[in-house]
Parts: sequence; structure tokens; C-alpha cells
Amino acid sequence: MTITSQRTMVSRYVPEDIKGAVFGVYYLYVGTTFLVTNRALRFLWDSFDSQVAFGHSIFTTVVVLILLIPIFS
Repeated sequence: MTITSQRTMVSRYVPEDIKGAVFGVYYLYVGTTFLVTNRALRFLWDSFDSQVAFGHSIFTTVVVLILLIPIFS
């Protein structure tokens, strides 16, 4: 659901002549972010346990939500 809205925003606000390049950079960023995040969570899961990995996910989610408050208020 979120990927579709992000793609819609990219296609809506980017000029036609560079849309392909912007989508390429967008997917490069998304793929790299997923790779780094998955590797970090796998390290936490293997080195400690599942509770540490889930705790890290919950912590980073709360931090991001707090940082987004000024944008949406």
C-alpha cells in the first residue's frame, strides 16, 4: 500500500523527461535501504534473539513517528 502511494508521488511531481532516472534512483534507494535493514536485523536476531530484533524495530518506528510529528502538525 505504501509503495503505490510513493510511486504515485514520484510520477506526479517529477518532469516527464527525467522520470525514468528518478524512478531508478528511487528504487536504488529503496533496495539499498531494505538490504541494510534486513542485514542489521538478521545480525541482531542471530547475535542476540528475536526480542532484541523486534525491540529495535519498535524503537526505530517510534523515533520516526516522533520525527514526523512536526511535518504533519
